[in-house]
Amino acid sequence: MSQSEPLWTSGEVITVTGGTFDGTGHWPPISGISIDTRTLEPGDLFVALQDQRDGHEFVTAAFAKGAVLALVSLDYEKSADDGQLLRVNDPLAALEKMASAARARLNHTARIVAVTGSAGKTTTKEMLRVSFAHMGKVHASQKSYNNHWGVPLTLARMPRDTEFAVIEIGMNHAGEIGPLSKMTSPHVAIITSVLPVHLEHFSGLQAIAKAKTEIFEGLEKSGWAVIPRDTSQFETLAKKAASAVGETYEAVIEHTSERVVSFGTHQDSLNVIDQIKLELDRSRADLTLGRQFGLSFEIGLPGKHNVLNAGACITAWFSAIAGLKLASKDVGDEIYGGLDGVLKALATMKMDPVGRGQVFELGNKRISQLTLIDESYNANPASMRAALENLSLYPADRRKVAVIGDMLELGDSADDLHAALIDPLQSAGIDLVFACGAHMKVLYDKLPEQMRGGFAQNSKDLKPILLGALQTLDIVMIKGSNGSKLGLLVEAMKTDLSPAKGS
Repeated sequence: MSQSEPLWTSGEVITVTGGTFDGTGHWPPISGISIDTRTLEPGDLFVALQDQRDGHEFVTAAFAKGAVLALVSLDYEKSADDGQLLRVNDPLAALEKMASAARARLNHTARIVAVTGSAGKTTTKEMLRVSFAHMGKVHASQKSYNNHWGVPLTLARMPRDTEFAVIEIGMNHAGEIGPLSKMTSPHVAIITSVLPVHLEHFSGLQAIAKAKTEIFEGLEKSGWAVIPRDTSQFETLAKKAASAVGETYEAVIEHTSERVVSFGTHQDSLNVIDQIKLELDRSRADLTLGRQFGLSFEIGLPGKHNVLNAGACITAWFSAIAGLKLASKDVGDEIYGGLDGVLKALATMKMDPVGRGQVFELGNKRISQLTLIDESYNANPASMRAALENLSLYPADRRKVAVIGDMLELGDSADDLHAALIDPLQSAGIDLVFACGAHMKVLYDKLPEQMRGGFAQNSKDLKPILLGALQTLDIVMIKGSNGSKLGLLVEAMKTDLSPAKGS
């Protein structure tokens, strides 16, 4: 494909969406797709989605920033400053049609991997992105674009010369993953984990597991399912995965399945992870592929949970490359040569997204040195335990401070799940706990007096309590669900403790 070939032509968009063109007849090529004028680039198609804000409010601004076409609803009132429009019944449905068309045009030239799970989706997606990058052109979900509009947007943005695509798929309710999986039609479908998340929308862990298995609904019949062995819901996952590829559950547990691959520390995994060694900024482990071929790997991220994510990544990479792309060849040297590139990529990998474990060294005239670990993006019981485990790796002679906010969407079990954090807090050797939120109050009241740093109903009120209690050499980890707004505390610490001028 020529590098100058556009992502889409306007004619293709009209044909695919069935929309009505409202313009001059000049159809410039489309180089990108945007739903947000703040990040729109000249040459983009602007899609006026109706989500938290109605995108139609920003159509004129999109043209001012260089959009070449806007996908709008039939009743949109055109402004004198608007450019060319494509009118459709529903912009989201039109975007979905573009997504399916983009997927179809790559059916014989690209390998598509879909990732879901209660935790680890974004990290595993990023691991796969860097792993595939040394072998060809990779397209992957931006940020955590994994919902009903994020998945079609990601697919519709796939360049024509994509060789590998990694699509993240999330959910809050049952029935959400299935349609997105069918739209994605992956060659490899991964479930990273099944954990008590979004419990307010589910009757229990088995219901969550069943919802996660919807990712297999769109799996290519010749594709591969990658599932975690370290879960009580393994049978649920394995049965649905086996059925999707025309195999039996017995074949999976007997390790004779050709298309369902399990990974984990459980010794009955097909790909067994062991000898895990955790450090502050990286992790190391061994992995036995197919219970036969052993390798050691290192990742530039801390935590056992990231070791498991890497195990899922390597397992999926092997499936996508050895199992599919090179299935008709002698794959020995080529595969293991490629695997070496994967391991090098994982060893140097760092996570950049805000609130996902970034470490900042801060200080000012009052506090000369302080380490801040920003985990404020989100939280559930498993990720909270993982963050505390990582905090425990820091030197014992430095004070460990946990700043924690409510974990949301846990349903009727919320108070019990928050209270249960007392054991991992004590096991991690946490010296002080600062907490906010109604559910965290249940945990805070159970803490020994010497561990109570301070409590407030919200992060705004917790801010002065926390800042006033910090000391030199503190190691501070901040974590909670997005709704707890602990990012406010992260920014407050970065502002208050930035090195003073002239210090």
